[in-house]
Amino acid sequence: MSTVALDLDGTLISFERIYEIYRKAYEETIKSLKEKGVKIPKELEKHGEEYYRAFREIEGFSEEFDKIYYEILKENSYLKEEEERAKKIYRFVIEKFNPRDIYIVSGNSKAKEIVEKILPEFPKEKIFVTKPGNYEEEKVSLFKKLKIELYIGDLEVDEKIARNANIRFLNVKDIEKEILSV
Repeated sequence: MSTVALDLDGTLISFERIYEIYRKAYEETIKSLKEKGVKIPKELEKHGEEYYRAFREIEGFSEEFDKIYYEILKENSYLKEEEERAKKIYRFVIEKFNPRDIYIVSGNSKAKEIVEKILPEFPKEKIFVTKPGNYEEEKVSLFKKLKIELYIGDLEVDEKIARNANIRFLNVKDIEKEILSV
């Protein structure tokens, strides 16, 4: 038995879906802030590699992004479409690893609301949200505190976080076919 942490965006919700939502929310946030007179650095006007800088450097970005992001999720059927995927991954983790505990750890400020829609049976008190600007260090610290032994994520940064926390990492992309064919 082990203690497992699951990433939300790109893991329980597919990378393709989350990227599409992030891109739309980012563009609408930049547009909204410009309309409110907020100065946006040229290099941050388009969604890309510098995405996380916007949370740290643009006044009001985080709050506006969160609001728009969640509205996009609710307006479209994104959450309903991702529900089946999330449930299959969750069941797979339970059956394969028989964990003593499972947590969801995400930098997404709306993680609790999202998980409530896609995995309503998942206990809210086991969902942790990290801040976008400092999420790597925060996740490492949280994993040590929760005694996480396995982290399931989707990005190289997730693997780096697991390495820094001295725990095993499982890339959902490597096991996706098996999970989604169950």
